[in-house]
Amino acid sequence: MSLLSPEYRIALLPDRAGLAAGRKPPVARQAGEGGLRALDDLLTEVQPRARLRVNARVTLSHHHARLYLLPAPSVRLRQREMLPWLRAQLGDALGGGNVAADWRLTWDLPVPGQPILVAAVENALIDGLAATLDRHGLG
Repeated sequence: MSLLSPEYRIALLPDRAGLAAGRKPPVARQAGEGGLRALDDLLTEVQPRARLRVNARVTLSHHHARLYLLPAPSVRLRQREMLPWLRAQLGDALGGGNVAADWRLTWDLPVPGQPILVAAVENALIDGLAATLDRHGLG
């Protein structure tokens, strides 16, 4: 981390949020309305606004991300083919709705013949987090 590009490190849990910035001691807040509300309260208190947009690195607790270990596909898939295949594989596990609209999927690069680790996070959480960070000048 340099003085020219300050970075905030944020931890988001179900009912609280933590924030560390530079050499300052980390701070945390709890909110009955959930972690996003706690983060908003915390950022309002800390007021990280700067002339330039400040970077934030967010770590989500396991409560917010569902993890899956899927068997390797029967054929080698290109990168652009992975997302539709993963959506099809996880459709039932993620409620059978519109996986593309409701969930953001990330995965490890597949090694042929090896299982694939996939994380699914609800788009509503990602959107709420992005709006909260944007409101406070973080990105």
